Amino acid sequence: MTARTIKVRARLDGSLDSFPLDTGAETRIVVQRPKLHILEVARFSFFGDREILLPDVERLAPDEPGPDRVPGVEVAAAALLFLHEHQDKKLLVVGHTDTVGSKKDNKTLSEDRAKNVWFYLSGDIDGWASHSQKHHTVEDVQSILRWLAAAFSEMDCDPGPVDGDLGPKTRAALQNFRDVFAERAGVEPWTGQKLREDDWRAFAHYYDDAVAARLGTASPLVDIRERAPFCTSAWAGLGEKYPTENPTRDDFDSERNRRVDLVFLDPEEQRFITDEASVEEYLYAPDALVRREWLPIGFPARSDELAVRVETDDGKPITGVECTLTLPGGEVRVARSDARGVVRFFGVPPEAAEFRMPSIEASDWDAIEDAVRPWPASAEQTVDPGDEPEFDEDRPLTPAERSAFDVDDDDDYADDGELGDEGEDDLDDDANA
Repeated sequence: MTARTIKVRARLDGSLDSFPLDTGAETRIVVQRPKLHILEVARFSFFGDREILLPDVERLAPDEPGPDRVPGVEVAAAALLFLHEHQDKKLLVVGHTDTVGSKKDNKTLSEDRAKNVWFYLSGDIDGWASHSQKHHTVEDVQSILRWLAAAFSEMDCDPGPVDGDLGPKTRAALQNFRDVFAERAGVEPWTGQKLREDDWRAFAHYYDDAVAARLGTASPLVDIRERAPFCTSAWAGLGEKYPTENPTRDDFDSERNRRVDLVFLDPEEQRFITDEASVEEYLYAPDALVRREWLPIGFPARSDELAVRVETDDGKPITGVECTLTLPGGEVRVARSDARGVVRFFGVPPEAAEFRMPSIEASDWDAIEDAVRPWPASAEQTVDPGDEPEFDEDRPLTPAERSAFDVDDDDDYADDGELGDEGEDDLDDDANA
């Protein structure tokens, strides 16, 4: 007798929805862990150890290594678009730091970063202006003015180097920006050497223009802010408690750990998140059931850059992978994935190029367009060269088979009488009723 398989997803607290069981038949229940979608606003969307969300990225020299750098406006656009397309979800903003500095200071820094991102995304521009006015540095302002000068043709407001000096060139650039904005907005221009909240409201206006340009329309931006799709506890700052890189090292300087997570929650998950303690218990504690899925965002920081992240199917970076890029003229470039599993090529022409990962491609695999590339056998699993994999359709794949042949999980519930895929995040129970 063929067993009936039912897939159910656990809630954040481990409880399940009720479902019927038939007598006189075997039922196989596959319990899936709850899954969260997350966007990451990393350190490079802020200046140093500061709190203000910046629109652009810190520029790197072409040959300088470093983690993925995505502009803040790209992250904002991706978050708003995801909420626009998934209107049942709500957003939670969670700030984190690395382990450099005191725990008290890091807790405050994580809270302020989360609040600054939340103020902007929610459309509380007065709140964002007030918060930014209180927490900004001169470097923040210079960075924004440089972005404005590069991104908007009407702006002649480049302050020169981002050096923290509120000198004549920076003051002149700021005043030029004010004059252009006032003319565009139809308001009286304002003057003064010091920043005021009006400047931050004007900055937010251009942030919105850049986000709308990336969305192709302003409607998602307006829709999201009118709907206010945020959790009851809209933001939290967890300090240095939950680093993702070298979590056991103290005083560890890490760009990856200085981040803000944008966490998207389904309706069933939203009721569990009521305060900071519940955020820790259900989303970040080591024994939390939740499974995290990172959403892709934005474009490379440079137009001539190719950035590829190499990771396992559960999101863990694969480091040290040798990758090759063959350009149209036959030139072959070689690079390795870094600590985040990211491999980067610079100065890439717009023509088609071939990207390969020879160190993890099976030696007997012939390149065929759109073919699935099998992973090489692990130490516990040997595969004779030339053997073709055979599948028994009457049984689920083993974890070793899933890993070797890169089979994706199906998150949808299986229909009655249909055997569902068995993922590594599933908890299996056999039930005979």
